[in-house]
Amino acid sequence: MTRRFITPSNDLVFKKTFTDAENTHILIHLIEDFTGLVVTDIHIDHPYNFNNLEEFKTNERLEYTAVDIYAKLQDGTGVIIELQVAKELQLAERNLYYFAKKYADNYSSKKNITIEKDKYSSLRPVYQIIILYENYFDDDLPIHTFRYRCDETGEKLLDSRGQEDSMIIFLELHKPLDKLSELLRDWFLYFLARELSKEAPKYIVDAQKVSEYVNLKKEERAVLIDIEKRRADSDTFIARVKLNTRAETQAEERKKFEVESKRKNQERARKMLAKGYDLEDISEITDLSVSEIEKLR
Repeated sequence: MTRRFITPSNDLVFKKTFTDAENTHILIHLIEDFTGLVVTDIHIDHPYNFNNLEEFKTNERLEYTAVDIYAKLQDGTGVIIELQVAKELQLAERNLYYFAKKYADNYSSKKNITIEKDKYSSLRPVYQIIILYENYFDDDLPIHTFRYRCDETGEKLLDSRGQEDSMIIFLELHKPLDKLSELLRDWFLYFLARELSKEAPKYIVDAQKVSEYVNLKKEERAVLIDIEKRRADSDTFIARVKLNTRAETQAEERKKFEVESKRKNQERARKMLAKGYDLEDISEITDLSVSEIEKLR
C-alpha cells in the first residue's frame, strides 16, 4: 500500500510536526542541523493544540505562508522558522523586519539583563530558517546563509558574549540536492513529502510519521482537507482576478482560462491520486467529478 505523506506546506501538519509538545526533539534537531547551535532547552510560542483546531480554519494567509514558528533557547536566543508557500517579492524586507522586531523585543527584559543598568545586555541573537517552496535566488544553491561580516576581512560581527546576533538561512526546496550532505538532503526530502534515505536519522523519520495521513486524527483530517480546499479556491480566485483586470476579457480568453484552470486541477488530482487520497476528497478539493478523476488513473 502506498504511504500517503501530507506535505508540510499544510499549516496544520507543519505546526503539529514542530510545535506539538510530543515532537520537541524534531524542532531541536532542525535548529541544530541548520544553524550549528547546541540546544538543551526550548520554549515554543503558541504550541500546537489539538483542542483548538479553529485557528487553522480561520487562517486567511494560506496562499502566502504556511506558518511562522518562534522559539526561544535556553540562553534567550530566538529562532524564527517560516515556511513560504508562494514567492514573496519583498522577501528580504519581510525577514529583516521580523528579525529586527524579535531582536528589539528583548530590550530591557529584566530576565535577560546580565550587566546592571545596561539594558543592551538584555538583547539576544535571533536566527531565522526560511523554507521556500518557490525559488528566490538565481542560482543552483539550495541553501543560502547570511551573516554580519566584514567586507575586507570576512570577520563575523559578534556581540559582547562572543555570539553572532543574526543569521538568516534560506532553504530552497526545488534546487538540485546533490551537493547537500545526506543529513540535510533528508530534511529537504521530508519537506518535499518524498521517501527518505535508508540512513535518515530517527527524528526526521519521526517528522515524516507525523505527516502521514493514517497517523492524523479524524478531526485533523477534516481540517487538513478544508485547508487544501481553501488553498485551491484561493489559487482559482487569484487567477480570475488577474484575468478580469486585463483590458480585454473576450470569450476566447475566458475559454483559455477555463481550460488552463481545469488542467491545473487535473494535475493536482494526479498528484493526490499518487499519494492515495480518497476520490471524494480529491473531488472536493479540485472541483472535478469522481468519474473525471477515475479517468486520470
